[in-house]
Amino acid sequence: MANLNNDLLLLLSQEIAKAERAYLDDPQSFIGWHWWQISPEEVNVFDLHPILWARMLPAYECFEAFIGSSRWEDAPEHTDRILAAARATHPEWVATPGLASFQSFAKAYAGLSLRDSHACFDKVTWQHVRDRIRTYADEENGNGQN
Repeated sequence: MANLNNDLLLLLSQEIAKAERAYLDDPQSFIGWHWWQISPEEVNVFDLHPILWARMLPAYECFEAFIGSSRWEDAPEHTDRILAAARATHPEWVATPGLASFQSFAKAYAGLSLRDSHACFDKVTWQHVRDRIRTYADEENGNGQN
């Protein structure tokens, strides 16, 4: 894909490598029911091996920061500058955040397949539903987020 931000490619590849090393050092730390972990059920439902989840996690966190949805908590100091430059390269991913934008971002910057990035996106989306971060208007105490 043309027009990629090389600084973001390098940054994300380093963060993915760190996550993969962390998985190899302690695989059990990636298994669980927190949003940043993958449960045994999610391994089956989304057909994701935990080491693949370890690779996806930094890609998803980076995307959330890229679109301005959240701050990438453990990112290096200069990440904001790199993300700002990358946003200028692909403003359409920021303008229409969602599955298609994440898939494009994850394929370009993390080398994830469309299938795997879809599974990652859905896993996090449903984790947000389970954690009541995302609610629906027809639910008790729903705030109408879709």
